[in-house]
Amino acid sequence: MSDIKYRRQTLESRSLKVECPTCRRKQNGSIIGGVSVSWDAGPVDGKDEHRILQCRGCDTNFYCLASYFSEDVDFEYDNSGQTVIIANERLKYFPPTKKREVPIWVSESLSSSHPGLFDLIVRLYDLFDLGHNVFVGMGVRTCFDYTADSLKIDSGLSFKDKIEALRKAGHISAREKALLESLVDIGSAAIHRSWTPNDEDISVMLDALEGFIHRSIILPEGLDDIVKKIPRRGS
Repeated sequence: MSDIKYRRQTLESRSLKVECPTCRRKQNGSIIGGVSVSWDAGPVDGKDEHRILQCRGCDTNFYCLASYFSEDVDFEYDNSGQTVIIANERLKYFPPTKKREVPIWVSESLSSSHPGLFDLIVRLYDLFDLGHNVFVGMGVRTCFDYTADSLKIDSGLSFKDKIEALRKAGHISAREKALLESLVDIGSAAIHRSWTPNDEDISVMLDALEGFIHRSIILPEGLDDIVKKIPRRGS
């Protein structure tokens, strides 16, 4: 490591395409500050650019780490058949662009009535944005378990028996029972079978989880609150 030489330089302001966390898409942006750290270890070298970016669409300021390593390259061919070496630039943004918005019903009301479930759901979406899909798979199963407990299902039952108890209690239909069995099995695979779901897999899992929580807790409790506000007949 003592042979590695570092070179620092302030980044020049320039425009480029950036992943804006507010606009949630690629936008024209500018580098408004930062520092570049280069290193050289003989046969290999690299560079890390710590960039402070500004989106030209909404003026949001955010951070990006752009890394280059001399051995991280792709090979292409030009029109004459000559090999062209393309250096890869790896980008990491903070805060990351959201892959999926937290449902609108994950609100102050849910935080008050079910604080544990509220916290679990928020953390689940944060993990998804950070790319920790295995932990999201585990968390989906945990959210199901917490929701079942909130519906007074015996916590000592197995997941399969909990799902059947939910059906018998009228919280879910036979079709939803099959969906939840699949959802729990997918979560178990992430925990016990070293399976890593991709982003599309996670989105389907979250669709199923959101639907279950919304139909079994959010909608009934929301309607109960409205009924309490309705004036009684004759009043």
